[in-house]
Amino acid sequence: MEQFLRDFPEVNSIVLHLDNDRAGRLATKTIQNMSGILHQSMEKM
Repeated sequence: MEQFLRDFPEVNSIVLHLDNDRAGRLATKTIQNMSGILHQSMEKM
């Protein structure tokens, strides 16, 4: 995702549709934790 946002700086939002099963909830938590890292990374660009 970080590389995608670097390659396409015009993208300012992403919508994800994840299942409400164990894997989907885990992915949601992982993405939420990454969002701060991605935001900081994008600010440096």
